[in-house]
Amino acid sequence: IGIRPCSISIAEDGKDVYIANKGANEGSFIGGISILHLESKDVSHIDFPKGSIITELEMSEKFLYAINSGLHQIDVIDISKKERVAKINTSLPEPMKIRLSHGQNILLVTNRNASGKGALDRIDINRNTVIDTLIFKRDNSMPYEIAIINREKTKTKGRSFISLDTSDTPYVKNATTILAKRILSTYQEKVLLDEVIVNVPSSMLNASKAVKVMFRQCKMHEGTENRKVLDNRKDYSIVHYDFYIPYSIEIESEDKQKFIIEEKLEGRQDATLFMPDCTEQREIQIVISSFTKLSSSPVIINSKIKFSASILISTKAVMEDVVCIPICGSCELRQSRGGYE
Repeated sequence: IGIRPCSISIAEDGKDVYIANKGANEGSFIGGISILHLESKDVSHIDFPKGSIITELEMSEKFLYAINSGLHQIDVIDISKKERVAKINTSLPEPMKIRLSHGQNILLVTNRNASGKGALDRIDINRNTVIDTLIFKRDNSMPYEIAIINREKTKTKGRSFISLDTSDTPYVKNATTILAKRILSTYQEKVLLDEVIVNVPSSMLNASKAVKVMFRQCKMHEGTENRKVLDNRKDYSIVHYDFYIPYSIEIESEDKQKFIIEEKLEGRQDATLFMPDCTEQREIQIVISSFTKLSSSPVIINSKIKFSASILISTKAVMEDVVCIPICGSCELRQSRGGYE
């Protein structure tokens, strides 16, 4: 289907399934959209520029909207032509989730930036432009999913009213309680490695060509995490930890024999994170992730492999929280892709 599929959207006629692929961070495996034709079982693809990472899809009658988190934009695809026809930039650089209004004339987009600011954009899909933005005033708000609720409108003497049942009873009886992971804050830092040198093992000295480098997710060295509350800002802490990123290098000899070398990049991170003073520190988990890519292709010189790379490291403060999801008896709700409309 594709590399790292993560989201799907089904055509109205039910014949095609559109699959968002994050892609890989090496070689030609860029993100894109695969189309699975259910009747023939054939798979076709929609091409995207280098650096694309497609994470979310939403479909209207004529267009498919795709969040391209790699290029920090929303791509608009003409369904009939199966090609990109426009792009939309959100108010903040990291679009997260998208949802069409019931009238399919407004596209709602949650987005954020690296410093923890969050926003909700309303986009006119006829012009593919943001018409207004709701900026969340609370710092370190990380908007994620969108839910749309139908509300009944009535008119009395030329004025419109929205009818909602304000009693608590239907909410309490039909509420669903879940245990969710809440992201309190995120810290991101880009690390540039100008020159990485790896010795070729003696058993592989006949290798003459480095084919590719494959990076995996970073991991924290056990026992290295240390937190220190800032003296002048009690709600913020500096988190120190040591990390490593496993990776493998595929090399090839002149007679096309292939070898794999396993190595790891290591480093230390100091992340400033929002952690409310009222929250028990032990309840907060530190979660790390990374996106590593080559800055220069690997070469073998004098039995040494040389390359350069860049690493984007994300450090998140996460805690478990009990969330009550109300189901209003007076509103017509239908479940859609993990949310409610």
